[in-house]
Amino acid sequence: MGLSKWSILDAEYTDERGEKRRVFEPHEAQLRVMEDPSRMKVLPCGRRLGKSNMEAHELIPYAFLARKRANWLKSEGKRMEYWIVGPEYADSEKAFRVFYDKCSKLGMPFDRPGTYYSVQTGDMVVSLWDGAFILQAKSENRPNSLVGEALSGVILDEAAKMKQITWDQLIRPTLADFGGWAIFTSTPEGKNWFYKLYMDSIQPNNEGWNGFRIPSWKNPHVFRGKTEDADVKRLLQIMNEHPELSSFEVIRSEGLVIDKEIAQMANDLTIPMFQQEVAADFTDFVGKVFKEFDEETHTRLIRYNPAWETVAAVDYGYRNPSVWLLIQIGPWGEINVIDELYQENLAPDEFAHEILRRELLPDSCTEFFPDPASPGDTAVLENIFRRAGKRVKARPHTGGELSNRLNLIRLALKNRVTDTELSSEQWKSHPTAQDRMRPRLMISTKCVNMIYEMGQYRYPEKKNEQVEVSTKRFELPLKKDDHTPEALGRFLAGRYHSAASQHGGTTKISHAKFLRGLGKDKVGYGTEPAGIGGRHTGKRRGAWMG
Repeated sequence: MGLSKWSILDAEYTDERGEKRRVFEPHEAQLRVMEDPSRMKVLPCGRRLGKSNMEAHELIPYAFLARKRANWLKSEGKRMEYWIVGPEYADSEKAFRVFYDKCSKLGMPFDRPGTYYSVQTGDMVVSLWDGAFILQAKSENRPNSLVGEALSGVILDEAAKMKQITWDQLIRPTLADFGGWAIFTSTPEGKNWFYKLYMDSIQPNNEGWNGFRIPSWKNPHVFRGKTEDADVKRLLQIMNEHPELSSFEVIRSEGLVIDKEIAQMANDLTIPMFQQEVAADFTDFVGKVFKEFDEETHTRLIRYNPAWETVAAVDYGYRNPSVWLLIQIGPWGEINVIDELYQENLAPDEFAHEILRRELLPDSCTEFFPDPASPGDTAVLENIFRRAGKRVKARPHTGGELSNRLNLIRLALKNRVTDTELSSEQWKSHPTAQDRMRPRLMISTKCVNMIYEMGQYRYPEKKNEQVEVSTKRFELPLKKDDHTPEALGRFLAGRYHSAASQHGGTTKISHAKFLRGLGKDKVGYGTEPAGIGGRHTGKRRGAWMG
């Protein structure tokens, strides 16, 4: 930047009451964003976080930098220009107002003419140092005004409400000349282009990008009480399962640490609305098959554990993707999906060779759970695996009613067990701390297609969306984004349903029966975790459900 940002923002000035104040004192979440050096930052934010204040003060140091460079810029015929763009002028005006007011308080000399402030006409411009620095507030609804300028930086306020084409075609090219930066801030609006932008921004190899999801309660100036992220998750989980309970009843009974105003909003708003507007979650509950699935809760980077049992699950396709899920089962009944193959246009033999090529069939994997409707494809896989020296066989009894396979997935998503990975170190301490918990089913962040489908798999919203004409036509999900859930359901059905339920008997399974079955196996798994004697594992841990 050529000028220390914090030498400007940490400086003191005298306000209208004659008191000394810093230019800007960010709270912890704002500071984390402002200190990040990434060129492009994507910020899903809850309401009342203070994002307009942060945006405006991000621009203040650049105004001082322009003063330092003013003579050089004039000699080169250039200027440092920045935009704040919103869906409407009213959106971009918020941060513009904060910037305008702070410039006035700091005694910056506005260029006259050149500086204007009218929301009604859309004329919102700050010009400083004889035009060396320009800030303009813009509206997406005036696309003609978004063409032609070379920008040093841009803020897209309420980006989720804007069109992707506005960024791709109108704004992004303007940053090329000067290597300009961009900040995207918004309350989420479901899983639209802003969601994809955020997910791309947090990928480790996406250089120059970073993302920060910041819920409302991270602003201590508005929400003064302490709020634990995990406690909010727990509150919403219980309220979803017990809608007759108020948030205050749940907080008292569970001993949760949540600010009173946050608790009140959780009580007043619907759960999806609270998650979107306050928790800054990308929620899209309408028609979701797996409402229990939460990307932050159910996903993390999971590595292969040679001590755990390894199996695979399959969904066949050709024009649709063929799916191979590599799954590990822990001694406490944990289910980890650690890797995936998700590819279209593969014949069965090509599918098998691709699995081997990508090393998705370790020697420890001894069985896979296929779709029983395609026995010929299963035979091809078994033969090719056998010739490659792999002792893996297909498991039977993976059918049954789709609704029951979906219920098995829901149970695995909802049920919680001790997180041995995060809790093992504290077992060595005296006295031992309370165990960390995790969902029974977790998915590695490597499985990007499975994570997407777990969130997007849906029931029809309208009658004409469903092509099935049976009496169950409105109870069956759409045949879209269902490939990895189908594979996972085959595994759970074959693993935990009794054989009788697959051959004309009842296909229903009780919650208790499912939990009793988890973690049990003919080798190495029983009523106690492998290698851990019962006298060393007190019931207080509450994790083993055998």
